[in-house]
Amino acid sequence: EATLTTKPMVFLGDTLVINANAEGGSITVEAHDGEGEVIAGFSREDCDPVVSDSVRQIIHWKGMSDCQLIQARPIKLRFHMKKAKLYSFEFRPRHNHYIQSYK
Repeated sequence: EATLTTKPMVFLGDTLVINANAEGGSITVEAHDGEGEVIAGFSREDCDPVVSDSVRQIIHWKGMSDCQLIQARPIKLRFHMKKAKLYSFEFRPRHNHYIQSYK
């Protein structure tokens, strides 16, 4: 088993997509806020495990892939991997959302 935690980042997509091989294992993801606390609804326990090998696997929390609640704010992602390989991840826009500008 292994974990990988990203540096703080801000993203503007609404869907987290990974390229990974989790055949025979699993990958789950959780999102942390700027203070390092798990964001409600985006915990490891809420994440539907990825258990296959694909270049475009959409991450779901409780069956939902919409990451709009965590976009445009500083977060860290923590990947929990068991007998799995993570090659890349990216946030992609699938829906048109209005993002408020802060000045």
